[in-house]
Amino acid sequence: MKKFLLPCVALMLSGAFFASAEEVEVRYFEVTYGDDSKLSVISDEDLMVPTMNNLVKGADGSYTLENFENSGADLKFSIGEDGKINYLNENIKGTGLQYLKDFGTKFNLVTAKAIDSGTGIVPAGSVSIKNNTCYVFPGMPAGGYEIVNQTGSEMTYKVKIGTMVGAMFRHEKTGTEIRIYTLNACAVFEFTEALAQKTPNVDYTDASGNESLKSSFSDIEVEAGVCTVKNFAGSAVDLVFKPGAGKDGKAALVFSAGGLNSEENADTYQTLTGATCNLQKADGTSVTGPVSIRPSGCYAEVVENGSSLQYSDYTVHIDAKFGDVACFAVLSAEKLSAMSQGELVDFSIFADYRDGAASSSYKWYIDQIDEENYVIYNFLNTGLNIPVKLGEKSDGLKDYANTSETFTGRTFGFPEDYCLQVSGSNYRLRIPGEKDLVPTAKFIGKSNAEVVVEDPKMNTNSLYSHLRYYDENGTVRKNFQLLFSDDSGLDNYKMTWDMYEGGSSSLDDIVVDENAPVEYYNLQGMRVNRDNLAPGIYIRHQGGKSVKVYVK
Repeated sequence: MKKFLLPCVALMLSGAFFASAEEVEVRYFEVTYGDDSKLSVISDEDLMVPTMNNLVKGADGSYTLENFENSGADLKFSIGEDGKINYLNENIKGTGLQYLKDFGTKFNLVTAKAIDSGTGIVPAGSVSIKNNTCYVFPGMPAGGYEIVNQTGSEMTYKVKIGTMVGAMFRHEKTGTEIRIYTLNACAVFEFTEALAQKTPNVDYTDASGNESLKSSFSDIEVEAGVCTVKNFAGSAVDLVFKPGAGKDGKAALVFSAGGLNSEENADTYQTLTGATCNLQKADGTSVTGPVSIRPSGCYAEVVENGSSLQYSDYTVHIDAKFGDVACFAVLSAEKLSAMSQGELVDFSIFADYRDGAASSSYKWYIDQIDEENYVIYNFLNTGLNIPVKLGEKSDGLKDYANTSETFTGRTFGFPEDYCLQVSGSNYRLRIPGEKDLVPTAKFIGKSNAEVVVEDPKMNTNSLYSHLRYYDENGTVRKNFQLLFSDDSGLDNYKMTWDMYEGGSSSLDDIVVDENAPVEYYNLQGMRVNRDNLAPGIYIRHQGGKSVKVYVK
């Protein structure tokens, strides 16, 4: 690859902005069908003699490869996602074989190897002269791009443009014209561009907030409540976490990827798999070495006036060692899923739903909204906040374990917009408005084995899911029992938990600015139209304060 960067102050694209150009070597390779019956195998032998072409980058981030295949026409493209090239020429609109410009646009290349035409050998060195339309094949599986090198300041791409060589060749010595078979091919070239210097957004401090290392930059992405800090500390490895339980404006962090585990040995420094940091001290000297995290020392702190209880802005503190330097990495994560709210409750799950000892136990938070409505946070470890809706209080309810036993209590299930009715009183959970979110419920079930429920495809029975009231020395204990089955529909489980009258509630007295605008969010943190609210539980946000409300 011949590489140089040349500012072209006088070169104007679209007549209004400066551009830069780089001369690249374009090589041409035959593409054949692979085991997948797709054009995916690129030959390692040059089909045509390489050409030198200008690659011009516009101010909008697009590229123009001038004089593509010596055709006189330019190929315009941009770098897409997941190794794909976006073609920007006006007449390239699909994925099939297409003219670069028009039928009269001809390539002009020189063969680099002998080609069997079927009627004779076209020797290397013959020159194409006519009937050689310049094609582009956007949908060729071998096409696209890959990143072949990346440093802190540069990125090198290898671009593969699908094309087709179907031409008449004239033998240079004899002047004889020979038609060859049509050959699928790729035009391949590499180019390097400087990475834009981005403003540092990760600080490295000691416990008192003093600078320990120079700040760095990472792309920070939050999706479905999970935060990904890409290229953490310049290590080329991503750090992934989500907030767990917390109180007083702070939430612990939960790690489960990259060799980190918040449930085992959380007080020890755990190595982030494959990570080697690339940082600097205040004097400019480099700091390299492994990256290790102490999960129990990591936490997220809510930024004042976060957008809602479900999605708040956090300042995240990562207790880490970078090489031989121990310090906190401090960063901001917007719209991270909310820390748990309300009362911390012990949940027991029984693999034998009729009787026996609990197979597993968990601690989850619950908010009581009013007499009929509750919210369970991180329901079955899905990271989702699920509302529970009680039925009318009645006598003569029957227990599913012993149908001869009756009691006074209330049946319960989930609001209609959280359920798909299967039949009768059997429901399957769904999460409204979260089409792309595929949560996974995990808990310990039969034989102490992990049970995984996706989407979550979980059936519940509202008749046999109920609340009983017990009088314990003048205090009312409310015992909830939820009967459900996993996505197979074959294994049934029972979940139970207790709460007491007078427990915590999300409806504490708060002081708000009554003149501030009022916004409503659903339990998944999505803003909704306040003038068109269906019955259900919402988060009402006004003047920097949030409260859950039930709309009838």
